[in-house]
Amino acid sequence: MARVRIASRTTSDGEVVFNFANGKTLQVNLGDVVANGNVEKLAVFGLGEKIASAFVSGDVESSYRRAVEMVELLRKGEFRFESAERGPRIGMLVKAIVRVGDGKASEEQVRAIVEAMDEAGLKRLRGSAKLKSVMAQIRAEETAAAAAEAGGDDLDDLLGSF
Repeated sequence: MARVRIASRTTSDGEVVFNFANGKTLQVNLGDVVANGNVEKLAVFGLGEKIASAFVSGDVESSYRRAVEMVELLRKGEFRFESAERGPRIGMLVKAIVRVGDGKASEEQVRAIVEAMDEAGLKRLRGSAKLKSVMAQIRAEETAAAAAEAGGDDLDDLLGSF
């Protein structure tokens, strides 16, 4: 099933504008919402969201590395609207390419090539049905591994009542 974009978001001059797929628009001025003492809450929430955007997916170690990179950028006064890793799922995309290539190139080699690509090249890769399928397979494997590691999920007990 194709993903449908629900809304796009633009920011400028102290406001955020959401343009929804149904043609409706929601415009929020920062001044309107901080008047009630929300400045610190919004700032802390935004900080958390900004750092979290750096590790949308991927393994724990690379996610931690990207989060640290994002904090370092923010401390330097650099605020980018993309994540520290040029958009979502590059880590997953790299893993999928390595798998499709049967490990002929290392993750580091593939990452270097992918990171050097322009947005059009990344869009073509992300649009590949084969890579989408492999990424879904990797996500499923990672989810299963995390569930097994967490333990306590006895499906037989849950299904025993059926």
